[in-house]
Amino acid sequence: MATAAAMAIVGCGYARAELLAYEGFSSKDYTVDSTIHGINGGTGWSSAWSAVLPGSIGVKSPGLTWSGLPTTNYLVTCTWTTTEATRGIGGAPYGIPGQTVWLSFLIGGMWEPGESPQQLSLLNGTTNVLWLGTITGGDPNRPLRMGVGVGAAGTIVPSAFIKDLHLLVLRMDFTGGNDSVYLWVDPSLDSEPSTAAATMSVTNQDFQFDKLNLYVSSTYASRMDEIRFATTWKDAIGVIPPPPGTILIMK
Repeated sequence: MATAAAMAIVGCGYARAELLAYEGFSSKDYTVDSTIHGINGGTGWSSAWSAVLPGSIGVKSPGLTWSGLPTTNYLVTCTWTTTEATRGIGGAPYGIPGQTVWLSFLIGGMWEPGESPQQLSLLNGTTNVLWLGTITGGDPNRPLRMGVGVGAAGTIVPSAFIKDLHLLVLRMDFTGGNDSVYLWVDPSLDSEPSTAAATMSVTNQDFQFDKLNLYVSSTYASRMDEIRFATTWKDAIGVIPPPPGTILIMK
């Protein structure tokens, strides 16, 4: 009599050659209302989070969600006063000529008028090379902006405001210092968007990076979640990887 054959694959984790790093602030790694400082959550990172003021950046429940995007159950926010947190990305630096890297994340969904900036930045060492978010002051409607370097006001992203929840997707094409970045705001997840359909783009800059930085301010007014780095569109908006050492049962 035929029986079902079971095969256990142990310790090999998830075949995620195209997913470089993922952080969804899952309850598997984090405790709600606690800091992210010193926690090595998610997968694909070279270091744990390091915060300037550890008690000011933590996780809250529930997490942000987006139709068609796999998500977990917590998000990251400011829990007291303005601070930032940084961590290294496994396999960095990224920026080899001919390389393409995708970044996607959720941001916003909370109305916070006034001066309460929040930003996600890519760093090369300690240098800010690219950021997305809001700035202090400016338009009281709190438009999202994309900027190059530090200290700049950036460029307003059309029809994107922090009071609304947004899925931001970037594609970075590296050509050895004359790199290009394309940004899509709330793209359809049905198929990879064309560069011609990008909401914004920046060209002829050096975007090599090795770290991620989150800047948050104003208690519970900053909300970010579901950060993915990948080498393909599919993995930038794809599945949540199980932790290394997961046992997969195939029948």
